[in-house]
Amino acid sequence: MVARKKTIRDRIRALHALAMGSPHEGERENARRKLEALLKRLGKTWNDLPELLRPDDVAAQPAPDPRDSGPHPFDRADAPTPADTVRAMLESYLSLAPHEYVAVTLWIVHTHIFDAFMVTPRLLLSSPVRGCGKTTLLDVAERLVARAEKSDNMSAAAIYHALQGIPCTLLLDEADNLEMSAKAVLRAVLNAGYRRGGAVSRMHRCELVRFPVFAPVALAGIGTLTLPLMSRSLVIHMRRANPQMMKSLRRFDVADTADLDVVYSHIVHWIKDARLNLNPEMPDELHGRMADNWRPLLAIADACSPAWSALAREAAIAFARNDQDEDLGVLLLWHIRQIFDAREVDRIGSKDLVRELIALDSADGMWGEHRGVTGSERPRRLTPNALSRLLRPFGIKPRVLWPLERTPASKSARGYLRADFEPIWASYCDETVTPSQAKRLHVIK
Repeated sequence: MVARKKTIRDRIRALHALAMGSPHEGERENARRKLEALLKRLGKTWNDLPELLRPDDVAAQPAPDPRDSGPHPFDRADAPTPADTVRAMLESYLSLAPHEYVAVTLWIVHTHIFDAFMVTPRLLLSSPVRGCGKTTLLDVAERLVARAEKSDNMSAAAIYHALQGIPCTLLLDEADNLEMSAKAVLRAVLNAGYRRGGAVSRMHRCELVRFPVFAPVALAGIGTLTLPLMSRSLVIHMRRANPQMMKSLRRFDVADTADLDVVYSHIVHWIKDARLNLNPEMPDELHGRMADNWRPLLAIADACSPAWSALAREAAIAFARNDQDEDLGVLLLWHIRQIFDAREVDRIGSKDLVRELIALDSADGMWGEHRGVTGSERPRRLTPNALSRLLRPFGIKPRVLWPLERTPASKSARGYLRADFEPIWASYCDETVTPSQAKRLHVIK
């Protein structure tokens, strides 16, 4: 679309040059008519010509960070890796699980070289209540990531304009105030920016303009996000820690940020000479999008040191085993399997299955207040029709069922056969994982 825009501008300039400078009156008049028709087609007038005739803007360049040109802080043979120094900073200010320290450390380093990879995983800082250190982590990350753009609230338009021409790292605090479930455009922008080439298109003055949105994003909020975004995220479960054991970070105090700036410079200098294997060896426990999320982090860990290579794989496996925010459809398959096994039947009616699902999960209300396939709909009680829609992507449809022992008084009812679920369970329900691992999906409103 940028090329098409340039072509239109070039055509306008050529016609204007003929209309104003051709020695032949007929050629000048013909150019004026064509120029007027072109302006009308674009919704422009002669008053818009000055803007259309000005030279194309030079591509914007990132504002230079004075820390980028500073001296190498660890220019010696026995220097620690940047992952070591980043983790040391995180441990000073935050209390996380060991595998979460590893994930956050590698994610911060990856923001400096994210465009070398196909995806950039989102970092989600989730906590059950306030005061668990989410904002502190974002404040630390703001001093360490590449070209940080931190905000407590940001619209979809602000995001794709912020990324136009100058990729940066978005740090979005107070994500529970973004009303993610009600803003499909915001969800689309954050989802599209996960993969290289992701973009959104908008009409601007009758021209289609494409906004690239591929960039690292960290979000912090109470609860979690909609399911498609959750699957693109490394989820860090923040918990309250003893404040006396953690340092306090004063964002605008030079003394407090000096050490963080040294670590930032360490990352910048290391990245210049880093030799990355973009297709690192993946643990067998990682599949699908989980593997995509960890591929850039494992590549960076391998480039740091053998010790970090081992730590990163241990952390990735821990995330895979502890991942309890399964896709809603997969959780549904698990629960239906549990119901069939408990009742020891080969068929069950739709109404009975819905009743069993709600009773099965009555403790946290997953099916009493579910939010649809994407996790972004208004919460409502599960119904037979809603159950049918959730199962449709798996190719499972309700059938007309008759009792095994039919009598003149027997009545049919719509429901499901166990035989229809068996091949689907084999594909989606791993025997090594139990349904009890599926916790409630706290979706940000």
